[in-house]
Amino acid sequence: MVELDILMRGGFIALALFLIVHCLRMREKLPFCWAAVAFLVAKASYLLVSAPPLDDLLIEIRPYLIAIARISPALLWWFAMSLFDEPRSRGLLPVLIIYFSLSPYLFDAALHNLAHNLVLFPLMFHILWVAISGYRGDLIAPRRRFRAVFAVVTPLVAIVIGVIELTLPQSENEIYLRLLQSSVFLALALWFMTWITDLDKDLLLSNRPKGQIYDDDEQRSEMSRLQGLLNADIHRTEGLTIGSLAEAMEIPEHRLRRLINYHMGYRNISELINDRRIDDAKDKLSDPSLATRQITQIAFDVGYGSLAPFNRAFRQRTGQSPKEYRRASLGTDENLDAAPAQG
Repeated sequence: MVELDILMRGGFIALALFLIVHCLRMREKLPFCWAAVAFLVAKASYLLVSAPPLDDLLIEIRPYLIAIARISPALLWWFAMSLFDEPRSRGLLPVLIIYFSLSPYLFDAALHNLAHNLVLFPLMFHILWVAISGYRGDLIAPRRRFRAVFAVVTPLVAIVIGVIELTLPQSENEIYLRLLQSSVFLALALWFMTWITDLDKDLLLSNRPKGQIYDDDEQRSEMSRLQGLLNADIHRTEGLTIGSLAEAMEIPEHRLRRLINYHMGYRNISELINDRRIDDAKDKLSDPSLATRQITQIAFDVGYGSLAPFNRAFRQRTGQSPKEYRRASLGTDENLDAAPAQG
């Protein structure tokens, strides 16, 4: 079994090298490419130093490999956030890297595993939540399938590892855990290699060229109906989803996903909804006749259920808070909103 474990670890490292080269050769270096490269390097380092036969051959570079391997949970989280277009939490990455790097020195051996898992488990649950919660709104079919596989495999592996640790003595479960880790990572690397090499990379660009040629008259008609609904402010509907929008258009969800992705340049439905809402909010904030209308009410007017997501989306798209945008647009420094936390 030791020989099989080493063989699979070697297979993963070979595939990781291939994937790293492939990512670096992509014509546009997307954030998820850099995150994938970093995670693959860290995971390959972990598999090298966690196998005693291989570890003995790497004495000179072992400290460096260990340092890289320690931060693999943080890099997995970064990869998932980058791939699933979840930018809000990425500022946490430096904190996670520092924590996982220093935790062996901050806690004694008895507490280290506990301290490690207290951060690791919430990270894994966050990844699962992002993968599952964004599934229906994701307009990119290959990435949507990745979400589904990722959301199933990650908890399943965690459960199996937990069962092995609970049912077998430490001396017996070590080889089983190593074999499970190497086989799972090899399988995921094989699947990821197939996925990324077959992927239409244009689908992952931040913005596809808008105005793609329509495949047929029916698609042109569907696009006209979609624009009509948007002009009628359907995007202001609180809780609007890809399903409810498809229902309003009376077309299948998969056709609407393709329509928005290929002809409007969006990768998920929330981008489209937020862009339209923020455009409406900008019009209201720059309208002198609405200068005394509270920003909170404007957020409600354009479809947001609370102020925090409105402020976040507004700043992400304009680089300003709603209050700052209003002041700049109206050319005044007067405090026009009575609420204390408006942006």
